[in-house]
Amino acid sequence: MRRIFVVLDSWFLIAILRKESNSYAEAATDILNCIRKAKQSGKLKKLYILWPIYYETLNTKTVKDRNSLQRLRKFIREFHKELVNADDTLFREECLNRIKREEKVDLSLSGQVIGEFLLRIAEESPYEEFILIIDDEGFSRFIRYWRKENIKIVNACWKDIEIF
Repeated sequence: MRRIFVVLDSWFLIAILRKESNSYAEAATDILNCIRKAKQSGKLKKLYILWPIYYETLNTKTVKDRNSLQRLRKFIREFHKELVNADDTLFREECLNRIKREEKVDLSLSGQVIGEFLLRIAEESPYEEFILIIDDEGFSRFIRYWRKENIKIVNACWKDIEIF
């Protein structure tokens, strides 16, 4: 059985926590349902959330909505066995060093952190499949550049999420 490792971007968490009516919320709901199906079938191995940077983002984006905390608790309870809070400190420092060296990268800082993390775990487990859920259309170009066949991208704008 193919095991799936999923890396979540903050837009996904914000969309499921805030419960707004927009295309991001619809996409997040569809993706969450796919993640649930993967869990039920036994395919879902891990859900990675980069931490503490996501804590800051989630705290800022959901502070005014008391129900968001309740929804976060529900999400954590539902996926407690699969959820991994991955320390992103090393990857943030690498991105800052890249800026100091004045290297040109067409990704946001958070995109770079996610990319560094994803490359590391994909290289450590070349026979596993990794799915990145991100709101950054430029990310696919970098995955092709890195030539990582075991990394798939699910974008907030895409409707076809059959890769689960």
